[in-house]
Amino acid sequence: PDRMQGISLALLVEKFQWKRVALVHAISSYAKGIGDAFARAMESRDDSVVVLRHTLPVMPLHDESDWAAYNYSVVKEVARQVAARRPQPRIFVFPANGNDIGPILQAFAEEG
Repeated sequence: PDRMQGISLALLVEKFQWKRVALVHAISSYAKGIGDAFARAMESRDDSVVVLRHTLPVMPLHDESDWAAYNYSVVKEVARQVAARRPQPRIFVFPANGNDIGPILQAFAEEG
């Protein structure tokens, strides 16, 4: 279940002892469910971990026609906000499917 994915991500953060995590997810029931489960698991396991949560609109990219409606500036703004955090997060968590992760990874790579 989705809840277990969130818990598994929290265990990974705990294992590597990361203290600042960027949790970015689309406002969809799937991504929000995993994000909520991760945040709850992290809070219950190690409340010293700072989870910096940001949401994005649902903008799936199934084919070329979806690009016209895609709002890349929203993604870039979230990437800028995360990149501006000091100290910077050590891990980036983005629960998603393969259709919407590409531009998000690109925006974060551009922001450093």
